[in-house]
Amino acid sequence: MDVYMARQPIFDKNKSVFGYELFFRDGVQACFPKVDMNVATCSVLSHGFLSMDFLKVFQQKKVFINFADDLLLNRIPLLFPKDHLVIEVLETVHITDALADALQDLASQGYILALDDFIDDPQWHRIFPWIGIIKIDIRAMPLDRIPELQSRIGSYPIRLLAEKVETIEEFQQTLDLGFDYFQGYFFCKPETIKTRDIAPLRLPLIQLMAEILRDEIRFDEVERIVAHDVSISYKLLRYINSAYFFRGKEISSIRQALLRLGDAGIRRFIPILAMSHVAAGKPSELIRTGVIRAKFCEMLALELAGAGFLAKREIAEWFLMGLFSVIDGIMDEPMQMVLSRIALSSAIRDALLGKR
Repeated sequence: MDVYMARQPIFDKNKSVFGYELFFRDGVQACFPKVDMNVATCSVLSHGFLSMDFLKVFQQKKVFINFADDLLLNRIPLLFPKDHLVIEVLETVHITDALADALQDLASQGYILALDDFIDDPQWHRIFPWIGIIKIDIRAMPLDRIPELQSRIGSYPIRLLAEKVETIEEFQQTLDLGFDYFQGYFFCKPETIKTRDIAPLRLPLIQLMAEILRDEIRFDEVERIVAHDVSISYKLLRYINSAYFFRGKEISSIRQALLRLGDAGIRRFIPILAMSHVAAGKPSELIRTGVIRAKFCEMLALELAGAGFLAKREIAEWFLMGLFSVIDGIMDEPMQMVLSRIALSSAIRDALLGKR
C-alpha cells in the first residue's frame, strides 16, 4: 500500500537546510486530516523511520516531530536516534511533575527538545533548563514581544525558530531580532512524500498490545506472533539493523532482534506499529474513543489501587479493557469472535462481553 507524510524544511541564518518538520498525511492531498495526535505521531515515526530510507530521504538532517503527553510519558522518543530527532512538545500539553521528569530524562540523554507554537505561559518556565529550541509563530506572537522573551530565557542556551515566515521582509526582521532558524512559505511549502509499505495484519498487532501490557513479557509468544507477520518482522529487522542500532554485526533472526530491543524497547516499539496501522481506514473518532476510555479506566484503577480495592498489577488490565472496548468496530467482527483469538484474562474478557 502507499503511505504518505509531508516534510517542510527548516533553514538556518545562512539559508542552509538545518532540518525538516514532518507532518501526518493520510493521502496525497496537502491537508492535515482530523486524527488523534498520538496516532498521527506514531504514523509519522513508523513511516519516517521504519518504512523509508531515513538517511536518504532526510539527508542526515534533523527531523522535527510533534509529541503529545502520552508518548512523552512513555519515553517513546528513546526508540529513535537522538542525533536526528528533535522532539516538538505540543503547545496543548500540560506540564505535570511526571511530564517534567520525562522531559528532563530525554534532554539528559541528548535529545533536543523544542516548544511548538510557543505562547508565554508560566507552566513552561520550569522546563526551560531542558529546552533547546522555542518555535515562535510570528502570526500569533507580536515580534515586539521577542526582546522580553529573550531576556527571560537569556540564562539558558535556547535558540529561537521563526514559523510562518512568508516574505523576505519577515525573514530579515526575524533575523535582525536574533532568531536562529526559519520556517515558512517564503522558503518552501510542505512537500508530500509517498512510499510503499507492507501493512501488518490487525490481529497480530492487537495480540502484541495484549502481550506488552503483561507484568513480564513472554518473549517466546512475542517471537511467535512477530514471526507470523511479514510486515512486523520486516520493520523490526530493518529498525534493529539501522545505523542508529547497528553494533557491527547484522541481526538476522526475530529472537536476536527482540533480545537486542529488550523489555523496555519492545514496550515502546509495538505501540508505534499498532497505533500506525491497527485502525487504518477507520474513523478517527473510533480511535479517540478507545484512547479516552483507556485513560479513564487507568485513572479509575489508580484511584482504586490507591484505596486498596485493586492490586497494582491490575491497572494495566483496566487500561487494556478501555482500549479494547472499540476493538469490534476496528476489526469489523463481533466482540466475542475477536476476543476468542486474543490471550486476555477472564476478568477483561467478561467485562468486554458485558458479563460483569
